[in-house]
Amino acid sequence: MFELPNPLHPAIIHFPIVLTFLGTVFALLSIITRRLWLPLYTAIILVLAAVGAQFAVATGDAQDPLFEKLSTEQKQLVEEHSNWGENGRTALIVTAVLSLIALALHRFGAGRRFVAVLTLLAALVACFFIFRAAQLGGHLVYQHGIGVQTGPAAEASPSASPETTPSASQGASATPTPQ
Repeated sequence: MFELPNPLHPAIIHFPIVLTFLGTVFALLSIITRRLWLPLYTAIILVLAAVGAQFAVATGDAQDPLFEKLSTEQKQLVEEHSNWGENGRTALIVTAVLSLIALALHRFGAGRRFVAVLTLLAALVACFFIFRAAQLGGHLVYQHGIGVQTGPAAEASPSASPETTPSASQGASATPTPQ
């Protein structure tokens, strides 16, 4: 019926990435305009990004046993990716707290604006950390193939068998060509 992807980390990581950048845009807009809904949406988005980042870090840490057979260079890349992700998570937590404080101070002009500027600065720092972690994660996947087709579940998947590839099914149903 419903199956969780294995590994879970690549499936959920995109949510906090997008929410971080979206929350940063909302933080900027909440400084520029005085719409009452902007601080509320900024806080909601950044809190969701922080929660998502916590899940992303937890699911990334849960994959550690899968990386035992990696080379030393690959382990260093995974560790660097992990460190950037953890720093991004921490920056997002700080940003979410600041956005909640800015929301609580929405009726106080100067105090709200000051905390909103701090929120934007913290969000920019979080964006930097998240962008760098995402960049390293993409490098791990697309350059080194880390995190793709891990374990016996990937070997048993129907897409891994050559009989189900489009070229194999086309070759079986098509008329043979003279050679």
